[in-house]
Amino acid sequence: LREASSLAEKISYTRGRAITQKLFGNVWYDYNQFDKALEYYNISHAIWKTTGDKMELAKIISNIGNVYGMKGEYQKCLEYFLISLKIDEEIKNIKGIASTSGNIGELYVFQQNNELALHYHRKSLALYKDLNYVKGIARALNNIGMVYNLMHNTDSSLIYMTESVLLSEKSQDKTALVNSYGNISRVYTDLGQHQKSIEYLLKTLQLVSSMGSKYAAGISCIDIAKNYLVLKQY
Repeated sequence: LREASSLAEKISYTRGRAITQKLFGNVWYDYNQFDKALEYYNISHAIWKTTGDKMELAKIISNIGNVYGMKGEYQKCLEYFLISLKIDEEIKNIKGIASTSGNIGELYVFQQNNELALHYHRKSLALYKDLNYVKGIARALNNIGMVYNLMHNTDSSLIYMTESVLLSEKSQDKTALVNSYGNISRVYTDLGQHQKSIEYLLKTLQLVSSMGSKYAAGISCIDIAKNYLVLKQY
């Protein structure tokens, strides 16, 4: 990555410089080094502004918003998401609008504003449906289900989450399935339906084991054990 960055600088390849700085930011983000991630994202942002590529500009602004969200600076996070959303709306980038709307929905969940969270997740869902983007539809359905669960509307929560599972199973999106199975198991645990919770936790365990994630498998085993303890099945 450093060699690519140096080469882009050497030959004055503007897009290459913007891309490599963004990739450096991604690396630091993955290591939870958010100040360093922000440093590289801001460099990338400044470069993209000179290119006139509004789609990439919207993406990097959204990345900056994500960093502020992880830092707990929710108002700044929202500001960047809304800027990104406005640019995507200007250039009619429907996938970008759907993605950022989903991000804004998740942000409002953190701020405990469930009504606005639902509004943006529904917007995201409608746009993904227009695009017939199955993974996006499944993600939005799962997000809506999670919000309904926070609102203690478990019937609606399970309807949306189950629909999300069916789509993710169809597209064989294992990561989405792990999230959905885990969310459904938590709903059933909250309802006191521990056997149903175990059913979904076992599906989660099988998936994460096939993906080679020992840590996630360990967490699933602990959650399964907790449910069996409640059932007094030692």
